[in-house]
Amino acid sequence: MAELLRCRRGSALVVSMAGIVILSIFSVALLTVSSSTYQMQASNRQRMQALLIAEGGAERVYNLIKTDPAYRTSRPFRVRVGTETAKGDLMKTIVDRFSYYTITSTGTSGRRSETVTLIVYAGVYEYGLYAGEYIFGKNNNIVHGADVVSGGTIDGISVDPGFALYPACRQTFPEFAAADYCSYPAPHIDGYSVTVSGINYLEGGFGDENNDVVITCPPGEEGALYIKGDLLVKNNLEFCGNLVVIVDGDVDAKNSEMTTSGKTHLIVTGDVDLKNSKDFHGSIIVEGKFECKNNLEIVYERVEHALVPGGPGSVGYSVSWQR
Repeated sequence: MAELLRCRRGSALVVSMAGIVILSIFSVALLTVSSSTYQMQASNRQRMQALLIAEGGAERVYNLIKTDPAYRTSRPFRVRVGTETAKGDLMKTIVDRFSYYTITSTGTSGRRSETVTLIVYAGVYEYGLYAGEYIFGKNNNIVHGADVVSGGTIDGISVDPGFALYPACRQTFPEFAAADYCSYPAPHIDGYSVTVSGINYLEGGFGDENNDVVITCPPGEEGALYIKGDLLVKNNLEFCGNLVVIVDGDVDAKNSEMTTSGKTHLIVTGDVDLKNSKDFHGSIIVEGKFECKNNLEIVYERVEHALVPGGPGSVGYSVSWQR
C-alpha cells in the first residue's frame, strides 16, 4: 500500500511538472504575441505620425509659395510642424505651356520616416515679366523678386539671385475678349488723366503719342481698365494705385515714370516698347514681343485678386498629392 501511494505521488509530480511546462510555454507564447502586437501598433503610430509631419511640411512650404515671392525658388527646406521638423526639397520647373513646383517632404517619428510629394501648379501671373515672342533690353534693365520667361529669346534683362531667365518656354496666355468688358462703363477722363473705378472699358485706344498720361485708381480701391486699342505715350506714362490694365493692342511709351504708388498688372495682347522708364511695381505679361531701353526696373508684386483675365482660378494654384 505504501508503495502504491509513492507511485501515485510520483505520477502527480510528473503531471504537475508537465502542467507547469505547458503553462510556461503558453505564457511565453502569449508574451511574444503581445510584444509583437505592441511593436506593430507602435510602428503604425510612428508611421502615421511621420506621415502627418511630412504632409504638414509640404503644406507649410505650399503656403510659403503662395504668400512669399522670395520663397519661389528651388531650394532644400526645413520647416516646423508643431513641435517636429519636416525637411525636404522644393524644385521649381518652367517648361513649355506651364510651370509647377515639386515639394518633396519627409517626416520622421521614432524609427519610421515617411515621404510625400506635393505638386503645385502655378501660372503666368507668377512671373515678373513674360513675353510670348521674345524679350530684348538695352542698358541696365532688371526684374526684382521674380523670374523672367519668354517663348523666344531673352537678352538685356537681369534678375535677382535665386531667380532665373527662362527662354524658349512659351506659356498659355490668359483668355479674354472685349465682349467680356464692353458692357462696363468708361473711366473718367480729364485731358490725359484716366481715373479707374471698379471695372472700366475704353474703346479705341488712348494716348495718341501725347505727353503726361496718368492712369490712376483712388486710394483704397482696386481697378481694372480694358483698353480696346493701343496705348501710345510720347512722354511720362504713369500708373498710380492698385490697377489691372489690359491693352488689346500695343503699348509704346517713352520717358515714363511708370508706377508712383500701388501696383499695376499690365497685360498686353500685342507688343510693348518702353524707353527711358523708371520703377514699375507689379508684373508685365505680353503676348507678343517686349523691348525696353535704359533703366527699366520691375519690382514684382503678386496678384491677389481676381480682376486679372483668365477665368476662375487663374490667380490661384492647383495641387496634386503623391503619397
